Amino acid sequence: MPDGPRRLKVAVFTGYYTPAYRGGGPIVSLTRIIESEGEASVRVVTSDREFQSAAPHPNAQVRDWVPVGRANVAYLRPGARDWPWLIAQLREWQPDLLYLNSLHNPWFSLLPHLLNRLGALSARHVLLAPRGETSPGALQLKGLKKRVARPLLKTILNHPLTWHVSSEMEKADIEAWWGTPLVRTHRVLVAPNPPPAPASQPSEPPFRSRPLIVFASRIDRKKGLLELIGALRNLDAEVDLHVHGVICDSGYWRECEEAAKQLPPCVRFRYQGEYSPSQVTTILSGADLFALLTHGENFGQAIAEALSVGCPVLITPQTPWTDIVGRSGGWVVHEAGDVVRAINTITSLDHNKRSLERKSVHAAYAEWFAEHAYRRTLFDSVNFSAARS
Repeated sequence: MPDGPRRLKVAVFTGYYTPAYRGGGPIVSLTRIIESEGEASVRVVTSDREFQSAAPHPNAQVRDWVPVGRANVAYLRPGARDWPWLIAQLREWQPDLLYLNSLHNPWFSLLPHLLNRLGALSARHVLLAPRGETSPGALQLKGLKKRVARPLLKTILNHPLTWHVSSEMEKADIEAWWGTPLVRTHRVLVAPNPPPAPASQPSEPPFRSRPLIVFASRIDRKKGLLELIGALRNLDAEVDLHVHGVICDSGYWRECEEAAKQLPPCVRFRYQGEYSPSQVTTILSGADLFALLTHGENFGQAIAEALSVGCPVLITPQTPWTDIVGRSGGWVVHEAGDVVRAINTITSLDHNKRSLERKSVHAAYAEWFAEHAYRRTLFDSVNFSAARS
């Protein structure tokens, strides 16, 4: 993939990239960003394997660039052995922008930061997307370790950079995490991730007497599956709960399984296994309700996917979707009792009323999409006027 003249050169660092999918929404967001960049020349640096996998991707090549969509991708083996090759490659290529997609990842964020500060990996500017890692819910997970690491991280980040956030809520999270006003050489770029386009019409699940509630996300503490199961213990209505997702934390999953054993007979619980991004539309189109009691989302691709097909959603206030969900017929819940009341409402609706509900959700999302469609590409939005010389 030859570079055209005068094209912006962007080196993207991320822990996982397609064909990986177990990392969830950040992979989807980053893939959509890169595929929308028609004018930039993009090289992606990532791991050569899937999350929790010992085997490399079939398309991974050692010390080479693999064409994937609009980008060339370097799939690095674990450890440092491929980094001398990568540094030499990028020094020769001379990227204009380093785009780092994590706050804490040691290999694909912290190391590039250090190499940049040492001059071994230079670029006109650095763009950092913490991908929700500064949200209060995310910071509570392994909280002591993250509090201890924060002073070191702030030292590493004390250089000219732009924070990429997808909402004003995430901007406030970053400022709260920093603890003092951001340093003079930091800027914040609020640019939502490319959302899925609304379906041509709302999906129509099959007629069923028991509403189907779907959880489709990574299975770890941040996503709130245990809280959802706990709330359903107080439910009297008959529902099915289908759980789809990668088990990222086996200990946490065992807690969820034990909690599911305490569900009343009216709630049928089933784990449906992992799913790929290509399956998410089918999963959500067939659900009567998408429930995600997340501890924090910087964007929430799964929520957007549900809304795009007209599936009502039940979420916490820790996402950017509170306003549209409140207007579309979904629910923003604060406690277990809110969850029960919302699901009781769903179960009280007949098939025709559920169809009307889906039309309302779909129309609200379509209106939002028309206003917030991804018109200006991310990399063109970065202000290079104050970039270091």
